Amino acid sequence: MDHGPFTYKTNPNTSLTKYNLSGMMKHEEGDIDRGSREYYMTDLQLQSTIMCPKCNHQTTEQMPTNYCQYYWECPHCKNDLKPKEGDCCVYCSYGNVKCPPIQKGECC
Repeated sequence: MDHGPFTYKTNPNTSLTKYNLSGMMKHEEGDIDRGSREYYMTDLQLQSTIMCPKCNHQTTEQMPTNYCQYYWECPHCKNDLKPKEGDCCVYCSYGNVKCPPIQKGECC
């Protein structure tokens, strides 16, 4: 599979993925090259199970990767959910997995 200028290597012991954005440098595990554009990123989980606090109904949803979902309607009781104070989205408040931006350590 061609990844263009991107190369990556996953460490199965830590579930960290090592990305080399230049594609020109060879790096072994443990090498430190401050001039390279490498970073480590955990694998993102894109599904979260939301539990409605009113009826306890659980639904597994595909999370958006380019925005935070502020509203969610329970398909069982039609309760409208919005994030709890201090959370960016309904997945961070009611889901079993935080939203992709939070998983990446970013703000929404």
